[in-house]
Amino acid sequence: MVKCSHTIDFFFLRLLGRVSGVLNALFSSCIVTASALFCSWFAITIALSSSRVASA
Repeated sequence: MVKCSHTIDFFFLRLLGRVSGVLNALFSSCIVTASALFCSWFAITIALSSSRVASA
């Protein structure tokens, strides 16, 4: 009985490790995507404002 509960604990720990690893990967990829979007938006904004200044 004790051995069985130890096996279940081990299984849950492995499952938790896998889930946290997947969540960590998703979270980091979301951060990369968000920062890339922010950088591109920033670059577009700068380009638009500089073109407005050049035309004016």
